[in-house]
Amino acid sequence: MSRRSLLAVGLAATALLAGCSDTPTASQTFPALPTASTSATQLRVVTVAREQFEHPQSATTYSQGVDEAWCADFVSWVMKTAGTPLRNPNSGGWRIPGVYTLQDYFTKAGRFHRGGSAYRPAIGDVVMYDAPNRWGNHTNLVVSTSGDSFTTVGGNQPGGITVTTQNVTDAGILGYGSLPRS
Repeated sequence: MSRRSLLAVGLAATALLAGCSDTPTASQTFPALPTASTSATQLRVVTVAREQFEHPQSATTYSQGVDEAWCADFVSWVMKTAGTPLRNPNSGGWRIPGVYTLQDYFTKAGRFHRGGSAYRPAIGDVVMYDAPNRWGNHTNLVVSTSGDSFTTVGGNQPGGITVTTQNVTDAGILGYGSLPRS
């Protein structure tokens, strides 16, 4: 195998292991928030996410100092900082460092909505992905919706904390974790 082929395979494997393979439509513009139909909880979640998008911190800030893939840590940190902390079903702490544990948390809380169902994501929802999705095993937060499209912000994405737009019909969406009802 040539050096170029080895480099290409290495880069692809690194992106896949980081949960950051081929990306959805990316944007470096954070969407405006429709405040008329947005709850106070949704507004807090999106405000914290926007602050981190505009002024990102180190990955270990979101993971309590642990050096790991940090997409779920970012989601957990945003929710905690917005006053809507998650509760890890294994440790009891606010940080849920994995997609399947997030799914377990939202399922037990009665707030998990399977991908491919009639449910449409709402602002503040947590999106969970797995193969064959572009992200692989990954999670991020819904910050805007429009029909069957939704825009997310997430950590540990190509470029750090980025904004992307997806469609509810995209392959590999495990589901959505909704905010608690106010």
